[in-house]
Amino acid sequence: RVQKETRLAASWWSEEPDPWLMSTDIGTRMDAHNFRKKDFGPVAAKVAPGVTPHSLRHAFATFMLEEGVPTKVVAEQLGHSSTRITEDTYSHVTAGLVDEAAAVAERVLGGAG
Repeated sequence: RVQKETRLAASWWSEEPDPWLMSTDIGTRMDAHNFRKKDFGPVAAKVAPGVTPHSLRHAFATFMLEEGVPTKVVAEQLGHSSTRITEDTYSHVTAGLVDEAAAVAERVLGGAG
């Protein structure tokens, strides 16, 4: 409500903003630098203790790769200039990925063993 009132009062505001999940005090998109500076401690302690923006990036990369999203797309979403950063730092081997790899090996090898 406060964001909407602020936007309506601003003479420079020409259109409604996109509905950002995380926004500035006046409802505009929050850039990464400001996001990292914002104190989410009180909210995080109640909703998801121990979760940080950085751990969310790791989770995002892992979930996307686990669901088959191409590494190039995930790297772009995370703002990486290279897929290597995404692969080496932000993706993690999960039980689901191990199971999927085993299933592929089983199909390729046709149960030989």
